[in-house]
Amino acid sequence: MAPKIIVLLSILLLNCQLIFGQTLWCDYLISHSSGYTCQLTIINPDGLNNFTHINGTHMANMTNEDVASITVSSMNSGSNSPNIPSIICEIFPNTTSSTLTRLGVKRIHDYSYKSCKHLTHIHVNHNNITEVDENAFIENTELQFLELWFNELPTLPENVFRNQQKLIRLRLDFNRITDLPDNIFVPLRNLTFWGMESNLIKDLKIKWFENFERLETLWLFYNRIEELSTNVFHPLINLKSLGLSFNMLSNLTTEMFEQFMNLEDLWLDINELEDLPLNFFNSMTNLKELDLGTNKLSNLRAEWFKPLSNLEYLGLYENEISELSAEIFTPLQNLEFLTLEVNDIEDLPSNIFSSLINIEVIRLNANNLKIIHSDSFGVLPNFAYFTASNNQIDAFDEKLIDNSRISGIDMMNNICANFGVFDYSDSRQLIRNGLQKCFENYENLNPGCVGGNWDERVCLIEDKNQAQQEKIEHLQAAVEELQKLVQELIDRPCRS
Repeated sequence: MAPKIIVLLSILLLNCQLIFGQTLWCDYLISHSSGYTCQLTIINPDGLNNFTHINGTHMANMTNEDVASITVSSMNSGSNSPNIPSIICEIFPNTTSSTLTRLGVKRIHDYSYKSCKHLTHIHVNHNNITEVDENAFIENTELQFLELWFNELPTLPENVFRNQQKLIRLRLDFNRITDLPDNIFVPLRNLTFWGMESNLIKDLKIKWFENFERLETLWLFYNRIEELSTNVFHPLINLKSLGLSFNMLSNLTTEMFEQFMNLEDLWLDINELEDLPLNFFNSMTNLKELDLGTNKLSNLRAEWFKPLSNLEYLGLYENEISELSAEIFTPLQNLEFLTLEVNDIEDLPSNIFSSLINIEVIRLNANNLKIIHSDSFGVLPNFAYFTASNNQIDAFDEKLIDNSRISGIDMMNNICANFGVFDYSDSRQLIRNGLQKCFENYENLNPGCVGGNWDERVCLIEDKNQAQQEKIEHLQAAVEELQKLVQELIDRPCRS
């Protein structure tokens, strides 16, 4: 009976504190990933820091010193506190992980984590933080992961990271940061991941990156960057992933990126790029993913792709491309995914895709294509998914289906077809059925449309009735010739 009485008394105490508008309560459990955990309920709307204890009943043989992780209980959505009371770290000094999300925290004070000297992970995401005190993390010398994303931070104090030499992951995404002090990142020599996505940054300071030789991932998506200093990224010799999407970049030079020998992912989509230097990618021989979509590129340079033999993904969607040279993609033998959607492409030159022996997906939606020739693709053993919706396609060479393993296709809103089939057991036959009219139209193409250089010829699809009419005319002409011969024989005098 005694344990039941203790639980009832604890619940009564909690309810009394809830009535008076202030409480801290832990539900204890053991997590496979985090160990002994306090699932915290905190009701502290006035941001008080005068707590003297935390309610809750430990599991058998466990104490405050055994708590390794503190999280806000997902079952207590009413938790709220504009501050992080110091009692949490005072009661649980050995905790290594603190996750306090969606509490409405507005400020991280000097006292918030002062007594948690063993913390390696701090996650204070999805709050309303506008200020972090300069000494907020001064005692957290073991910190490796710090996440402050989805807050309202406009900046941070210059010395806020002065004791975080072990920090390897820093997330400041989705704030309102316009600027940061020059030397704020000097102590972070071991940082490998820095997220600054969705802020209000216009200029990148050279000083920020000076000690980032170990940085592998840099996310600067969704900012307001218009220009880059020539040597701003030069210290980043080990960078593998660089995100610059959703900015306002219009002019990039080779010198800005020449040190990226280890770069694997480069996102430059949704900027204002009209062109790139011919040798822009020369140093990026390890690049696997390149996104240049939603820019103003009109001419693709063959020189861009020559060093990119390891590329697996290439995004060229939503540009102003109208012509493609037959050799443009020849070096990309490891490419698996190519998207050329929403351009102005009218013709696909012979063999333009035939060197892409590992290609799996080609997307050509929303262009001005009229005919799909099989010799644009050659024999592609891994080619499985083809999209060409919203074009003007009225003929399709059946050999393309024969020479690939296409099991998914999107041909919506074309002239000869208006259907889509995705990858399932009988999709190949469904594709053939859906393209039957396109196949027939291809068989009736003018002879000049089969083979040759398509960039220099005009291909007109003949109506089936017209083709049949021509056959009839040929037969009629033959019959007339035969009739003439018969008449000549009749008119010729017989020999006696």
